Amino acid sequence: MISEKYLELIGKKNTIPGYFSKQVIIEAIDPLGSAILLRVRTLEGKPDEIVISEDEFEKLIEEISKKREEQIQVPSNFLRLLIESNRISFSLYL
Repeated sequence: MISEKYLELIGKKNTIPGYFSKQVIIEAIDPLGSAILLRVRTLEGKPDEIVISEDEFEKLIEEISKKREEQIQVPSNFLRLLIESNRISFSLYL
């Protein structure tokens, strides 16, 4: 049975080094005994499947969680100001 934290990967863009050079969207995670079947969709829209070992899958989970922790969190007020300033800038060109 796949853990709940693994299900959070479904529908999100991730890189899977050694299998895909670009990001892919994980659509399904299915256990196959001692391996895991990942159904993914490339950014071009092409569906694909890969089979990886449970160890590789655990390493992938660790890498993805580290990358998510490294993402910069922006206060919503700053983001709102950025969007508003861009809206004003674009309105001047019209």
